[in-house]
Amino acid sequence: MALKIIIAGGFVLYLTFSIMAKAAESTEKPKTIHVGGINWTVYDNFIENLCNGQPISESKNVIIQDAMLTDIEPMAFEMCKNLTFLQFENNNVKSEFINLLGYHSSIKSLIFVRNKLPSNNLTKAFGYLSSLQHL
Repeated sequence: MALKIIIAGGFVLYLTFSIMAKAAESTEKPKTIHVGGINWTVYDNFIENLCNGQPISESKNVIIQDAMLTDIEPMAFEMCKNLTFLQFENNNVKSEFINLLGYHSSIKSLIFVRNKLPSNNLTKAFGYLSSLQHL
């Protein structure tokens, strides 16, 4: 009898954890903006334009890959009011761009992976990002 109770309890735990895993999978996955080369430049209109068929303003999670991030005005991020997660991979990132991210207070997680970052004023640039919970 005790064995049946243990097996039933294990089955209930299994169902509980599988339901929780399905719920976690249903959260929004990051939308990747793949620019396609280190020589490309991301301008204001790129931020405002479509991201994998959806406007970036409707996305909360965005990954930008293989881009040269420069010449972006703070107004470009006004379109991204819902953005909370931003990841950069293999990009050439200028300190001015990092400064501009500071104007966008809804970003809670900012991830840099294999980027060419500026050595000058980097600490000052990241100082503007006081709203970040994770860097």
